[in-house]
Amino acid sequence: MKIDPSIRETPVLLVVVDDSVMRLMLRRALERAGYRVVEAADGPSARAEFVKHQPDMVLLDAVMPGMDGFEVCQWLREQPDGERCPCLLITDLNDDASVDLAFAAGATDFITKPIHWAVLRQRVRLLLRASRREYYLAHHDVLTGLPNRLKFADRLEHVLAQARRHGHGLAVLCIDLDHFAMVNDTLGHDIGDKLLQTLADRFTAGLREADIVARLDADKFIVLLDRLQSPDSLDPIARRVLEALQPAAMIDG
Repeated sequence: MKIDPSIRETPVLLVVVDDSVMRLMLRRALERAGYRVVEAADGPSARAEFVKHQPDMVLLDAVMPGMDGFEVCQWLREQPDGERCPCLLITDLNDDASVDLAFAAGATDFITKPIHWAVLRQRVRLLLRASRREYYLAHHDVLTGLPNRLKFADRLEHVLAQARRHGHGLAVLCIDLDHFAMVNDTLGHDIGDKLLQTLADRFTAGLREADIVARLDADKFIVLLDRLQSPDSLDPIARRVLEALQPAAMIDG
């Protein structure tokens, strides 16, 4: 199951270093900076820990016996969710060929030994921030801030698995705004955009915390209602969603 990095309060970092002293120093420095750290001492265990924890970032020692950091980084990029994960290569190799090799293997950035700890903390912070912003833009509708089709599909997969495991119900409501094109044609796209933002706020305000509303297309929304106790419990929720659309939307007068 995929883990959504955008909902983690504490980022998880995977540190892959064969030297136990260096690994401990990295762990302490990163935990003091507020991160949760998972460790691996070699390439094969790094692959297992990545699959298990799906970390928000990987810090890799470039030179390790057996499977080195370059190979681990290449493997990482081949995984279904590996492209979104920043990979910071730690190396004492600072020649042009090593730098080229690091980026060819898929490294996001690199830092040289001996490690400057303040630089490391800032590098990690900036890479995580960029990664989370990129993830957010890829999974959310820019106009309304709602999840997009891709995010909704991921969430639906997770909710279906939970429903099968625990035996509770769920429902999907599809909402199509009739004649929305007339708003854009007569009042302009700026007013149309503000109307969509207003309706998105109304949708979310009327739902429970476990539910999710997404924007699928220009005038199409979809609502996932999770943990329904019975089919009868759907009716009042659906009515609240429809009632939220009834009051006229006053936009720019």
